[in-house]
Amino acid sequence: MNSGQLRERLQSRVDAVRERLARAAEASGRHPEDVTLVAASKTQPDAMIAAAFDCGVRHFGENRPEELARRHRVPDLAERPIHWHLIGPLQSRKLKLLPPNLTLIQSVDRLKTARLLANTGLRAETPVPILLQVNPAGEASKQGVALDAALPMAEAISQMAGLAPRGLMAMTPLGANETELQALFAAVRAELRRIQTSLAVPGWTELSMGMSQDFEPAVREGATIVRIGTSLFGPRAD
Repeated sequence: MNSGQLRERLQSRVDAVRERLARAAEASGRHPEDVTLVAASKTQPDAMIAAAFDCGVRHFGENRPEELARRHRVPDLAERPIHWHLIGPLQSRKLKLLPPNLTLIQSVDRLKTARLLANTGLRAETPVPILLQVNPAGEASKQGVALDAALPMAEAISQMAGLAPRGLMAMTPLGANETELQALFAAVRAELRRIQTSLAVPGWTELSMGMSQDFEPAVREGATIVRIGTSLFGPRAD
């Protein structure tokens, strides 16, 4: 496939995802612009990311700090004003690999990690923007704090001067049906509201939830960020 064909196929997928996202947003009484599309670019070649940017995608999410750091060194990507997100697990020992000025670290779920990021923000005199990752279904295979532990964690994070907490991130079980998904997404939204009410501090407005298989019910339940991989790029080559 030549570059022109790649761009044409990718543009078609981007347009289809944006159309689905728009319908879901309008069904919840919101504008499509209220929802940020983050392209989950794990394992995708650099040329695919550049092509997606040229198709109008501006936010990209990577799972691994070392891959984020490598992408930042690629000239063809560095010259584009890409908003980079970390959407995968973050181990404390890999914090030093994170490139500066990330748009959002979406996967903070431990106080130790939060404290280390806060120290980074204090040294740089720029608070680090993060989301608190929750695990609404209590899956042992997924990261994230339990919903009933989110408020105490949010309280602790909000007191760390080097952090800029923005909200919550959640993942749901593969194979969950529409009713189950709606209930899980609604529970995450309710928890964010509880945090907002209890803390009454700036921030805590973002809900990152929804992937290729479930982003429409997520948007209908209030998602402000969706993380889309397969629907944009096709099956992942792990």
